[in-house]
Amino acid sequence: MKGHLYQFHVEYKEDKKGNPIADQSLDFAVRNHDELFTIVEKLKRLELDKNDTAAFAFGLKLLGEVMMKNSKHELMREIRPHFREIMGCVKGRKPRGADEAEAEA
Repeated sequence: MKGHLYQFHVEYKEDKKGNPIADQSLDFAVRNHDELFTIVEKLKRLELDKNDTAAFAFGLKLLGEVMMKNSKHELMREIRPHFREIMGCVKGRKPRGADEAEAEA
């Protein structure tokens, strides 16, 4: 598969009460058709904090790539229209039905 290769290392640092967690981590590598650091830069316009911008960008792009790779999977087919709507909002296009809602207002 072609694409940019990313290596992730995720560590579980503390539970929801703030208690430290020892020695839980996950390493994985994925390819993505987009250069993710450029996407993070573009999404700074959302004016989220630095961590939220990175998490949003990486999460969205990782999900999108998994959906494309597994496009025939029942779950991926089911969530595809919702994902497309989210991507339209992120890219600055109006969500489906927005024109009708504006007309009713």
